[in-house]
Order: sequence, then C-alpha cells, then structure tokens
Amino acid sequence: MQDFFDNTITSNASSNDILSILINPQLLTKWDSGVLRLDPNSEKQHVTIVRNRAAINTTERLTVSQIANTVIYAIQGNRLNYQVQFTVNTAARTTILNQHVLTDKGRQPHLPLSLLRPIAKHAFLENLHTLVILAEKWSTEIAERL
Repeated sequence: MQDFFDNTITSNASSNDILSILINPQLLTKWDSGVLRLDPNSEKQHVTIVRNRAAINTTERLTVSQIANTVIYAIQGNRLNYQVQFTVNTAARTTILNQHVLTDKGRQPHLPLSLLRPIAKHAFLENLHTLVILAEKWSTEIAERL
C-alpha cells in the first residue's frame, strides 16, 4: 500500500460516538453520499458497496476492523484496492478525526492517480463533514436523554 492523501477534521462529538459510527458499516449510507446501500455477505465478514453514481470501482467489497482508536476500511474493488484508516483522538474537549487513504500499488487503474487525488480528497473530506454532523447530532441526542 502507498499513501494517497490525508484529511483531518475536528468535532464536538465524543470519540466513542465517532468510533461507534465508523465501526458499523450499515451507517455508511448516512454519511457517504456516494453509497446507495450495503449488501452483507452470508458470513457477515464484509459487505458489498452499491453506489448511486459513477465511481472508479463499479463494485467494492468492504471489510471493517478496529485496532484501538483506529477503524480500518479495507476495500477491494474491481479496478482499485484501497484502505481508509480513521484515527480518532481527543484534545482539549475536541475530537480530532484523521483520515489516511492508501492505495494498493499492485492494483491500480490505467488512469493516473495523481489526477484523481484532489477530486477524491475533496469528496472524502465532504463525507467527513457529514460524518461529523451525524456524530454531533448523535452525541447531543444521547446527552439530552441523560
């Protein structure tokens, strides 16, 4: 895997709320505008991403794992394999979410990825903004119930 790009965003949501959203792939449709639905496989080890618009991969298989405060999305696509690592940290009552995207050097499309980098980085950042809005709403609703 090789580094592709990084995005960082801050949130008022708790790190636990953000991690809870990230570890649950079924919530991806709530914060990634390019995902229409997720179809689980029979063993529930991964899900198939069904997109609602054109993307570099027409099919993708997503496997989600967690190591401490990092959630890893491993994506196997029909044209490009990549990994998204979400690391969540807390500093001074603010949650910092870092998104690190890596691509599989051995499996890349014929399009130069350097041309796709700024487009993908911007799209992923927009999705992070939506994720933060969802997490902050979720945190507020939980706090109001207490």
